Amino acid sequence: MATNIRNQIWHDAMWDLAKAIARYTLKAPESFKIVQTIVNSQDLSIEVDLLNRSVAIYNSYIDGSIDSTFGALAYQHLTFPTVNLWSTDLSAYLASNNFKISGLLLDVISNNDIELSDSLIYEEGYWEHKSLIINRSGLYSLYHFEIEVSEDSNFSSISVSVDSSKSTKNWFYEKEPNEFVDIPSDGVPSSYIDRKILYKSTSSKFLDRGKEYYFRIRQKDQYDTYNYVSSSDVIGT
Repeated sequence: MATNIRNQIWHDAMWDLAKAIARYTLKAPESFKIVQTIVNSQDLSIEVDLLNRSVAIYNSYIDGSIDSTFGALAYQHLTFPTVNLWSTDLSAYLASNNFKISGLLLDVISNNDIELSDSLIYEEGYWEHKSLIINRSGLYSLYHFEIEVSEDSNFSSISVSVDSSKSTKNWFYEKEPNEFVDIPSDGVPSSYIDRKILYKSTSSKFLDRGKEYYFRIRQKDQYDTYNYVSSSDVIGT
């Protein structure tokens, strides 16, 4: 069943908020590294000028400010479907749309009264990647897809590599607007150009929460293997 565009916008906004929270969770260890660098510098003038400031920044990330920064917004977003009478409760709303949420939204809500089963919460490290299907050959083609993930923009080291021609597991294409179905074993026909391809990560390919990764995906068909299209994203689960 196709997802209503209103509901898809809600879910996309959930992803954006979760990624912002996830990125924030790394601020404390990142700022602590700065403190350590200053302490270990053995340069008295640097310590005098920067140590107190860097400690203050570090403390700002460990005093619960993540809840005050994101908690109210997370609660408003999660209760939006029921407040606006889209559904009787959040669990029913998520289940009826085949949605899940990032547990990070629940983590930042003080005195949280929202209860969801684990089946409606993404596992930590889960990620998805969408890309546009393009008729690269200009001819009728059956496309497969290769995706690679790296921690650096030049892809000198590959963290994840997946090829739909070897296995179509967890690969989907947009058969109708906002309706994703399994990729056929022989590939996606070029009649579906301008629709999207979707890969959902398996547990063996989960990535680190809050980190930014670089993604590149390319199409291949019976004629050729085409150039990669690159992007970056933050893991928000």
